[in-house]
Amino acid sequence: MPESSTIQRSRKQQEWINFLKTIDWDYFMTINAYWPMTKKQSQSIGRKLEKFICGGSQDNPAVFWISEHPFGGRRRHMHALLKTNKSFEALRHFCGNIGRSDIQRFDGEQGGIGYVTKWIDKEEQVEYGLAVGR
Repeated sequence: MPESSTIQRSRKQQEWINFLKTIDWDYFMTINAYWPMTKKQSQSIGRKLEKFICGGSQDNPAVFWISEHPFGGRRRHMHALLKTNKSFEALRHFCGNIGRSDIQRFDGEQGGIGYVTKWIDKEEQVEYGLAVGR
């Protein structure tokens, strides 16, 4: 669904969407862990992803990640937007020990930014983070 659709959004979600649109994202990623992930584990994975993406010497890397709590019989899972010069293979390798991943080239017309922010104002149901390198 395109970002310009007329979906009812909270002010917080719209502010995040507006900010995230200022970054030229390369990838949209989903990770489903092999185990039932705890809140602490999802935060740890998010921080490791931040370090993996932003810890190198590349120009202006960025990562926005969000971990959604289980609902409807689903396990906790994570979504991320990545701005990186890391290869697809390097991203798959990073995810390999965590779980099943789906990594796609980011297409702003597909609604990925709205999708990753859909639960952002449900503080008790999500953990999220943003890192921007230099």
